[in-house]
Formats: sequence, structure tokens, C-alpha cells
Amino acid sequence: MCKPMKSAGRIEAIDILRRILVLLLAVWGYAYSCTGATRNFYHLSSSEGLSDILVNTIYKDSKGYVWLGTGVALDRFDGNNIRSYHFPGSKSGPERVNAITEGKNGEIFVGNHQGLFRLSPDSRELSAICPDKINFPVNTLVYRAEESVLYIGSRYGLFVYRTASDSIARLLLRDDVLSKDNEVTALWPDGDEGMWIAASRTLYHLDFATRRTEVYRVPVSSTVSRLSGHDGLLFVGTTGDGVIFFDIERRDFTDSIDIGNDIITSLSADDDGYLYIATDGEGIFIYSVPEGKVVCNLSSRSADGSRLRSNSVYSMLIDDRGLLWVGYYQDGVDYTPYFDSIFETYSYPGVIDTGTMAVRAVSIDGPRKLIGTREGLYYIDERTGRSATFSFPEIRSNIIFSIALYRGKYYIGTYGGGMYVFDPDTLLLTDFDNTRQPFYGESIFSIVVDDDDNMWIGTSRGLFRFRNGQETACYNEANSQLPAGNVYEIFFDSSGRGWMCAENGMAVWNGETLSADRFPKGFVNNTKIRDVYEDSEHNLYFVPDRGQVIKSNLALTHFEPIPFKSDVSNSIITFVFEDTEGWLWFGTEKGLVRYDKKSDFRMFNNADGLFHSVFTLCPPQRDDDGNLWFGNTLGLIKLDSDRLKRQPSIDNPVYITDVYANGESVTGLIGKEDGESVLRLPRDKNNLSVNYSNPQYIAPEYQYIEYRLDGYDSEWKKKIGKSPILYYDLSPGTYMLRVRRGDGRPGESALKITVESHFSWIVISMSVLLLVAVALLVIFMVGHRRHRKELRMHFELAELSARQAAAAAEEERRNRYKSLRMSDEECQRLLKHLDKIMKTKKPYTDPGLKSGDLARLAGVSGHELSFLFNQYLKKSYYDYINWYRVAEFKHIVDESDPSRYTLTALSQMCGFSSRATFFRHFKNVTGVTPAEYLRGKGR
Repeated sequence: MCKPMKSAGRIEAIDILRRILVLLLAVWGYAYSCTGATRNFYHLSSSEGLSDILVNTIYKDSKGYVWLGTGVALDRFDGNNIRSYHFPGSKSGPERVNAITEGKNGEIFVGNHQGLFRLSPDSRELSAICPDKINFPVNTLVYRAEESVLYIGSRYGLFVYRTASDSIARLLLRDDVLSKDNEVTALWPDGDEGMWIAASRTLYHLDFATRRTEVYRVPVSSTVSRLSGHDGLLFVGTTGDGVIFFDIERRDFTDSIDIGNDIITSLSADDDGYLYIATDGEGIFIYSVPEGKVVCNLSSRSADGSRLRSNSVYSMLIDDRGLLWVGYYQDGVDYTPYFDSIFETYSYPGVIDTGTMAVRAVSIDGPRKLIGTREGLYYIDERTGRSATFSFPEIRSNIIFSIALYRGKYYIGTYGGGMYVFDPDTLLLTDFDNTRQPFYGESIFSIVVDDDDNMWIGTSRGLFRFRNGQETACYNEANSQLPAGNVYEIFFDSSGRGWMCAENGMAVWNGETLSADRFPKGFVNNTKIRDVYEDSEHNLYFVPDRGQVIKSNLALTHFEPIPFKSDVSNSIITFVFEDTEGWLWFGTEKGLVRYDKKSDFRMFNNADGLFHSVFTLCPPQRDDDGNLWFGNTLGLIKLDSDRLKRQPSIDNPVYITDVYANGESVTGLIGKEDGESVLRLPRDKNNLSVNYSNPQYIAPEYQYIEYRLDGYDSEWKKKIGKSPILYYDLSPGTYMLRVRRGDGRPGESALKITVESHFSWIVISMSVLLLVAVALLVIFMVGHRRHRKELRMHFELAELSARQAAAAAEEERRNRYKSLRMSDEECQRLLKHLDKIMKTKKPYTDPGLKSGDLARLAGVSGHELSFLFNQYLKKSYYDYINWYRVAEFKHIVDESDPSRYTLTALSQMCGFSSRATFFRHFKNVTGVTPAEYLRGKGR
């Protein structure tokens, strides 16, 4: 008996329900599992220079440029700016770009709806290739460098273009020229042996050596649109049947992926076993090949940071750095900037999140952590879950300066609140009162235990030594050679010497006495030293409060400054520490610097996971796994040593991409002379604006470069962000512009720029000949006119000299002030940067702060700072600084109990050097005296 057939309507209804269920699972399940897996997208659209908001294909070349095929042109994105290349000829039809690839010599091949085009490395224009033979849509391109051959998949078949001979030939896949099986939609190279070709519902494999093809029918009812492959699998994307897997070794179709949307527009596989699947309607699905399931769906319904602008994704790329690029039908491009988080900010749920705290001291002892901040003291035992927190009024001061673990207990030094002892077994904090005069009101800067089990304590009233809990010695400037002032740092080197660093210099403990009079000439012993360190090669490093770090051998017979780059040497360095690979780490207010002790410096910033660049005087710690821990003004920062070792090296240099002179592009005038890039400009085109690339594709606001114009600049300058390099009113002459990455990676770009004089040598030579002719004419003139002529020439020469002198004076005036010309936008940007420094670093609290100090903090010249204050703000440097000091006074009064301090003490805390200056500026800013202000606050 025949079984009744299911009706077509019932089958269709079941299929629709199945697809709805899969789609709901994609929306609910996949979107949830994406949490934390992706990063915030950055957007490119017409406002950023994109030629069209339809982006149909994306490609990244060997120099690191990302090429975007739009609906009307080919766009190049360098990480900062976009340059568009339009197609030549009449606009006879659609120009949508379908395919982009790179040739052997850096040339770019482009296929669009009109045919095939080439962009040479030094050209700014696209040129058509064999337009008489390829004048129809080109769908896909693959360049094979070994053969110097470009394979072209088109509507009318597979073509082979030989670049050396500029010849093209057609390779039929089917004998029937009109067959749909000859319309090539996708190509995928199969190593050195052959290439996979998709045409309609057929998959071909072309053997490069024999030119034979294997044929495999794809079990779908729609058309194959995309190919991608990884680790022995070929992924076949279709226009209506999703993604099919093809086992390359077995030559067999295996699995398929059902994601609820079967219109596949792009496929891209990474090295971690993930296949990225772009769809027209449901965004992007991330499929784990090892797990055999979809693990993530990026769509317009995703979390804020990873939300797509549209679910109509027309192109996609996972590049060699793992960055995701997404092109839309009508929404431009999204991409994830480079971000390799080798740093983490420490937090422990329910106890502490250090991301908002300034960490000044820390002790890492296996699972136990004791963290000293400006908000108090925090203890966490991650193995047992026990914790404790101490802050005012439990302790006399919230500011923790030092921590030392000694005989199972922690000794804690505070700012102005004395010293405490913490017992991790009982979680009790008690006063350290084993002194003849307790430290209750003192500042404890350093606590160190030497090899003889003595505890040394550096305080605001001298240096103390304890043994078995009892005070055995007290040193100060009155009873020893210890220099006067606070004792900030104590360090014992491998020879047993103790380095005692005070406000006014250093003394050395030799095991019996303190000595300060035996240092070699030229040493830094009379300097305020904030950190001393010995590396594994027994070199000593001395970090001054300001100035260069000094490296010395143990005998002090050879010492020299570390040759930092200019931006680091001008920084305030807070510590030095060695990692397990023998590299040194330096903390600065501009980030972390890693140094190989030779010549390689590497800067770490926001792109590496550092959310704040200012590092405190907190001595770094190394845990049992080799990870480093640093104190930052916004958190306790952990460096993952394993991730550091795996961090990829991005060696692309910063390229000079565009040059504008007086607002007009002159990039096309750049030529090559003796292997150098050369730009020649007339005298009236001497105001330059230079764009540069962002090879790491980090968030543009975090890019850090250095540049220098030889012949104009005396040292390297730095620039943060993507704003152009500007030079105004350059004098005639030859310059060399050099641009390099700011993270210390090798490689730089250079451009020789010549600004021509008003007169060429030919004009000068003709002028000289003319003068000679005039002189000869004068000689043969009638005698009675000679005297008259000579007098006239004398007056003319005098007038010419006067004009030349005036011109020279005008030139000198321009040279003096040309570096001070800043636009309102530049002034606003500098002012915003300064305000951020004032709010975060509070340099105004230093009474000795000079304008030069502030200029160095801001990374600008003193002239630029002077221009900002005098020409833009119309106020003096001291008016600007004292406004912040007054604001700091008001903040202290509003946020704490000012009765604990005198007005003089409060003014000094805010940075005023005298009581009179404080009173005068306070009334100028507020209109009232400090006393009247306090009464108004009820204080």
C-alpha cells in the first residue's frame, strides 16, 4: 500500500517554522554568547572621506593598507585617512567594485562591473587592462606570484592575464561558451598546487601544472557565491543554501551550516578555527569549526560595543592581525581597532575595583594581595576568600605609601598617619609603636628588610633601624652623614650596601656607618633619588625625581645616563624593574617603557590595554607566574607575561600618505631621485600639511608618532592622534621630513622637500650678464655724462642695499615668529590637553612649577605654550596656573575638614609659594578673601 505523500504546503510550513526557530536561537543564544568576544567598532562613512556608502569588497595589502571597493570607486584607508581612486572613461554603466587583489610589485588589480583595472604603486589613477577583451563584470581575482599571472573570474568565464607580456587568454571550464558553468563567481587558491573555482552550482579544481580540472557538483539549488578555506576544509557559501563544507583530502561534501539566513555574502576564516559568515539580512555569524557550532551572532541587535549598523553585510574581512572589517549595503564600513590587552586592571568582586584608585604600594604573596591606595588599605586572600578593608577613621591617613612583608606580617607606612602592622591570620591592624617616639603623625616612605634581618624605615624625621621589633638606631643629618630631609628610598644591593635616598641626596650604609663623602666626582649623590634598582647583570639604576636615569656598575667606576628617546627622557620616571626575559620596565607619566638594555625601546599605551598612562612610585611586583604588577593612578595593573610573549609584532612603518601645500594637494608632485622620495615646491607654496598612516590600526586618538624636519627642527617632536603635521612659512632651502612610530619599533619614512627661491640660477645668470652689458655701455658713454651716470648708479645701488636690508629684516622677523603660528583649532586642542593634565596630574601643586616644566608635560615647546596663553587666552601663565590652585583650595575646603590646617598650610598644599601670593590671587579669582570664603561655607 502506497504511503500518502505530505502536501507541499505542509512541507513549506514546517520548513518556515524550522527557520524561524533557528533565527530566534541565533538572536537569543548567539548574541548572548558574544559578550566579551568582540570590541567596539569604529565607523567610516562619507564624512570620513568614503566615496560611497555601499562597500562591496574589502582587501588588505602587504604594506598594511586596507582597500575598500565601493559602489563608485576604489578607496584606500591607511588607518587615519581615506583616498579615493575613480575609474577612467565615461560612466556608461554601474562601477561597483567586486574584487581587489595585489600583484607582485605592489600594484593593485581591481575588477568591477565594467572590467579590469590596475593601480600602479606610484600612480594616482586607475588604468584599464585589455578593455577590448574584458569589458564585462569581473567577479573575483587571484594573483599567483610564482607565475606572474592574474586569474580573473568573470561573467563570461575564467581568464588568465600574464602581467609580464600584457597578454590575456580565456580558459573554458565547459565546452559550451554560453553555459552558466562558465560564469565564475569565486576563486580560492589551494596552496602551490592548484585553485578552487566556483561557477553556478559547480566546484572545479584547477591543477596549475597540468591545467586539468576536476569537477564536483555542489548539492544546492542556488548559486555558489563565495569560497574560503582553512586546515583541509573548503567552505562554500551560496546565495540561498547557506554554507556547505567540502573535505579537500577526501574530495567530498560533508556538513552544512544552518544559521537561519542562507544568503551568504562573504566568508573569512582565521587561524584559530573560526569561520566568519556574512549574510544579507542577519549580520555576521561566527562558527567554531572544532566545536561544530555557531558561537556568536553580530547584528544590529548585539550589545552596544559590537552592534552592527545594519544586518545587510555585503563584505567582510578578518585581517592578518585579527581585526574585523565589515562593509554594508548602505552604511559604509565598521572595523575593530587593534587592541591587544596584555594588561588588566585588578578587581575582586565585593571588595575592590582598583580602576578608579591611585595605587601607591602593593604586596603580592601567592594568592594574597595587600593593596595600598589613596583611599585606604585593602587585603584579599583569593584562595580562602577572606578580605579586609581599612580607611579613615580606622587609620589616621588613607594614603598608603609603603608595604613590607616581614615574618608573616605586613608593615604599612602612611602619609602623615604613621605606621601600622597587619596580621593576615587575624585580619587585625594595629599601630607600630615599638619606638621611643611613635610615628603617629609621620610619613613613612619606605620599609625594607636587609639580609641580616634588620628592618629599615625611611620617614619624614629620619632613618630608623629595627631588629626583633626593637629600635636599634636612628639616623638624621645631625648625628650622621645622612642628607637632610625626608628619606624616600631604601635599597640594598647584592654586595650588601644600603642606598639611603633623602630629599637632598644619598648616603651609603657599609654595614657599620652611613657615608656620603666617598662618591666619585660627577655622580648623582647630591640628587633627590626616588628609586634604586639592581638588575640580573648587577648593574645599578638610579631614578632621580627629575632628569635622566643613571646606569652604573657596582663599583661606581663607570656610570652613564640611559639614552632614552627625547619624549621619554623628558618624562618623569617613577621606577625601574626587570622582567624574566631580562628587559627593563620604566614607569612614566606617559605610559610604560620596555628596554632591552641596548637600543630597543617599546612604548605601551592604550592599544595594549593601558587605560591610563600615569604610573606612581609604587615598586613593581612579580608573582609566581612571572606576571608583573604596577601601580597606576587609575588602578593596580597586571602585565600578563604569556600574552606579552605571544603579542604579534606589527612592523609596518608609518607612511607619509598625503602632502598639502597652502591647502592644495601636492602628493602627485612627489618623485624619486637616487632612491629618495623628493618634493619640489615653489617659494609661494611653503605652508605644509602632511598626513601619515596608522599601520597598527589602533583607535586614531591613541596613535603616537614622532616626526622631525631636518633643517628646521633640532629634535624629534611627538604627535598623538591623527591630526596632520604642520609647518608654516618655510624659508627657501632643502629639508628632510622624517616620520616614525612612537612605540620604538624600527623603520621610518622620509621625504626630501625643497622650497625653491624666487629666482632660479638661470635668472640670476641673465641678470649678471645684463649688469655687465650695462657696465660696458657706461664705459663707452660720452665723458661728460659719465659722472652723472656713476652718481645715479651709486644712488640706485644704495637704494637696492636698503631694500635688501629691509627684506632681510622681514625674513628674520618671519623666522622668529613662524613657529608661533597656531590655528584656533590647534590652540583649542592644546588647551584641552593642558586642562586634562591639570585635572589628572595636578602639576600646579608644585610651588616650583615653571612654564618650561608644563611645556614638557604637555609635549610642546615653550613658544607654543606662550602663544596659547598670551595670544589665544589673553592671560599670563601664572594667571592660568593660579586659577587651578584656587580651585584646588576650594575643592579641599568642600571635600574635607579644613580646620585641621592653617590657611598657610592649605595654600602650600595647593601650590602657592607664599601667603601673600595666595591671598592676592584668591581675591582676584573669587572676589573675596580666603577667610570670607570659609565663613561663607560655614567653616
